[in-house]
Amino acid sequence: MGRFLKLSGIVMGTIGLLVGIALVLTAEKIDRLTTTDAFCGSSCHSIQAYIASEQTYKTSLHPYST
Repeated sequence: MGRFLKLSGIVMGTIGLLVGIALVLTAEKIDRLTTTDAFCGSSCHSIQAYIASEQTYKTSLHPYST
């Protein structure tokens, strides 16, 4: 019984680790996709009205990122 519990703990820990890695990688990909100018320009209706006209935005590296 003790051996089974130890083995199941290792299996569950490995599965948890893999799921955690997958979640982190997915979150990173979503972050990269939603911070591009292409996404902001087509999905975020307020960027042109509020943010793009700011001098801080114009002089930052963000307008030139891909």
